[in-house]
Amino acid sequence: MSKVSVIIPVYNVEKYLKECLDSVVNQTLKDIEIICVNNGSVDNSLQILEEYSAKDCRIKIIDKNNTGVASARNEGIKAASGEFIGFVDSDDWIELDYFEKLYKAAIEYNSDISYTNIVKFFNENKVERFYGPNDKRIAKSAEEKYEMGYVPYNCHVVNKIYNTKKVKLLNVLFEDGFYFEDMEWTHKILYYLGTMAAVPDTRYYYRIRENSITKTIAEKNLNDLDRARYKSLDFVQKKDIKIKNIKAYFPTEKTRISFLGLPLLKIARFVNYKYFYLFGFIPVFEIKKRFYFDDGVQS
Repeated sequence: MSKVSVIIPVYNVEKYLKECLDSVVNQTLKDIEIICVNNGSVDNSLQILEEYSAKDCRIKIIDKNNTGVASARNEGIKAASGEFIGFVDSDDWIELDYFEKLYKAAIEYNSDISYTNIVKFFNENKVERFYGPNDKRIAKSAEEKYEMGYVPYNCHVVNKIYNTKKVKLLNVLFEDGFYFEDMEWTHKILYYLGTMAAVPDTRYYYRIRENSITKTIAEKNLNDLDRARYKSLDFVQKKDIKIKNIKAYFPTEKTRISFLGLPLLKIARFVNYKYFYLFGFIPVFEIKKRFYFDDGVQS
């Protein structure tokens, strides 16, 4: 049994894939298995995976049709046999001691989860945001884990490792067909698993691309983001988890339309509502969009 199963969903990332794989295969923790799920790539991503697999027997390739990153992660979880599961997106990279330090912390503190810093960067080298723990510590309650992991502001499945056996027993899967599927998954996993250990001295590098889901503004993306927020908030309320700033689930987004420097229209978007203000302050119109979840409940 490997110490860590590294799950890498891959889709049309030939530009970044080698940097990602190099950072994983050269980890100081050698006892890992690397599960690469090729999610129907139509560029040279699969060929790159095969080249690396031929040189490193730890790399396992699952080749499937493109059904989304959620499906790819679920396939990786099913195939994982290590003590812990870790996720790395195929356009990101990690420091070489990343998994060694996360694994050692999990063993030292007998924790189901360990997590570390994440650096978000845009246009190759511009650091957009850095967050994570400043010292070694553990969180036991759901409230402590949420606060330490910056939930709900950041619900990344990367920058952490998880107890494989417990994840499989819980059978908490990523929901297919929707963007921001990691938000609800993170809420559930942090709640159901045991203690979480903080590791301050290594980093995960998260690349934000111009055409990424988080950067692209589209109706599908916005609807799925609202949906993820609704379902995550619903879970928090059902489990009576105390969140310090509950409004963080639904930030207001504002757009202003001006002419010659004069404000003509302000559009304020709050969850599934849109409010229109003439000259920026006179309310003239509102729109409410309804959402339907798989459980048949209308919100």
